[in-house]
Amino acid sequence: MANRAQEFLNNVEQDEALQAELARVLEMGTDVKEVIKLAQSKGYEFSEQEISVEMEKRQAEHQKKIEAGELNDQELEAVAGGANPAKTILISGTFPKIQHKSW
Repeated sequence: MANRAQEFLNNVEQDEALQAELARVLEMGTDVKEVIKLAQSKGYEFSEQEISVEMEKRQAEHQKKIEAGELNDQELEAVAGGANPAKTILISGTFPKIQHKSW
Protein backbone atom coordinates (compact mmCIF):
# COMPACT_ATOMS: atom_id res chain seq x y z
CA MET A 1 0.00 0.00 0.00
CA ALA A 2 1.31 3.44 -0.91
CA ASN A 3 2.25 5.88 1.82
CA ARG A 4 1.07 9.49 1.70
CA ALA A 5 4.41 10.83 0.40
CA GLN A 6 4.30 8.31 -2.44
CA GLU A 7 0.66 9.18 -3.15
CA PHE A 8 1.54 12.88 -3.29
CA LEU A 9 4.38 12.35 -5.77
CA ASN A 10 2.23 10.01 -7.84
CA ASN A 11 -0.48 12.70 -7.91
CA VAL A 12 2.06 15.29 -9.03
CA GLU A 13 2.91 13.01 -11.97
CA GLN A 14 -0.72 13.16 -13.15
CA ASP A 15 -1.64 16.77 -12.31
CA GLU A 16 -0.03 19.49 -14.41
CA ALA A 17 -1.34 22.27 -12.16
CA LEU A 18 0.25 20.60 -9.14
CA GLN A 19 3.48 20.17 -11.11
CA ALA A 20 3.48 23.92 -11.74
CA GLU A 21 2.88 24.67 -8.04
CA LEU A 22 5.69 22.34 -7.02
CA ALA A 23 7.98 23.89 -9.64
CA ARG A 24 7.30 27.37 -8.17
CA VAL A 25 8.19 26.11 -4.69
CA LEU A 26 11.40 24.55 -6.00
CA GLU A 27 12.39 27.60 -8.00
CA MET A 28 12.29 29.67 -4.79
CA GLY A 29 15.20 27.55 -3.55
CA THR A 30 13.43 26.68 -0.32
CA ASP A 31 13.78 23.67 1.93
CA VAL A 32 11.79 20.47 2.12
CA LYS A 33 9.42 22.00 4.67
CA GLU A 34 7.94 24.16 1.90
CA VAL A 35 7.26 21.06 -0.20
CA ILE A 36 5.55 19.50 2.82
CA LYS A 37 3.46 22.67 3.27
CA LEU A 38 2.34 22.43 -0.37
CA ALA A 39 1.43 18.78 0.12
CA GLN A 40 -0.49 19.60 3.29
CA SER A 41 -2.46 22.26 1.42
CA LYS A 42 -3.57 19.46 -0.91
CA GLY A 43 -4.59 17.14 1.93
CA TYR A 44 -1.41 15.07 2.21
CA GLU A 45 0.23 14.54 5.61
CA PHE A 46 3.71 13.06 5.82
CA SER A 47 7.00 13.71 7.58
CA GLU A 48 10.38 14.79 6.24
CA GLN A 49 11.52 11.22 6.88
CA GLU A 50 8.70 9.75 4.78
CA ILE A 51 9.40 12.01 1.81
CA SER A 52 13.13 11.33 2.20
CA VAL A 53 12.58 7.57 2.07
CA GLU A 54 10.34 7.91 -1.00
CA MET A 55 12.84 10.15 -2.78
CA GLU A 56 15.74 7.83 -1.97
CA LYS A 57 13.71 4.93 -3.40
CA ARG A 58 13.02 6.91 -6.58
CA GLN A 59 16.68 7.90 -6.86
CA ALA A 60 17.76 4.25 -6.58
CA GLU A 61 15.23 3.19 -9.24
CA HIS A 62 16.38 6.00 -11.52
CA GLN A 63 20.05 5.12 -11.03
CA LYS A 64 19.32 1.50 -12.00
CA LYS A 65 17.63 2.71 -15.19
CA ILE A 66 20.62 4.91 -16.03
CA GLU A 67 23.04 2.04 -15.49
CA ALA A 68 20.91 -0.27 -17.61
CA GLY A 69 20.50 2.34 -20.37
CA GLU A 70 16.72 2.26 -19.98
CA LEU A 71 15.83 5.96 -19.93
CA ASN A 72 12.95 7.06 -22.12
CA ASP A 73 12.85 10.45 -23.90
CA GLN A 74 11.14 12.20 -20.98
CA GLU A 75 13.71 10.86 -18.52
CA LEU A 76 16.58 11.87 -20.79
CA GLU A 77 15.17 15.39 -21.07
CA ALA A 78 14.93 15.65 -17.26
CA VAL A 79 18.49 14.41 -16.78
CA ALA A 80 19.75 16.85 -19.40
CA GLY A 81 18.01 19.72 -17.62
CA GLY A 82 15.25 20.33 -20.13
CA ALA A 83 12.32 19.48 -17.86
CA ASN A 84 10.70 21.67 -15.25
CA PRO A 85 11.85 21.05 -11.66
CA ALA A 86 8.72 19.12 -10.71
CA LYS A 87 9.18 16.67 -13.57
CA THR A 88 12.84 16.26 -12.67
CA ILE A 89 11.83 15.27 -9.16
CA LEU A 90 9.29 12.75 -10.36
CA ILE A 91 11.63 11.19 -12.87
CA SER A 92 14.94 11.24 -11.08
CA GLY A 93 13.86 11.35 -7.46
CA THR A 94 15.93 14.41 -6.67
CA PHE A 95 15.04 17.78 -5.22
CA PRO A 96 17.64 19.84 -7.09
CA LYS A 97 17.15 23.13 -5.23
CA ILE A 98 15.87 22.00 -1.84
CA GLN A 99 18.17 22.12 1.12
CA HIS A 100 17.99 18.86 3.03
CA LYS A 101 20.92 17.05 4.56
CA SER A 102 19.86 13.56 3.47
CA TRP A 103 19.27 14.53 -0.19
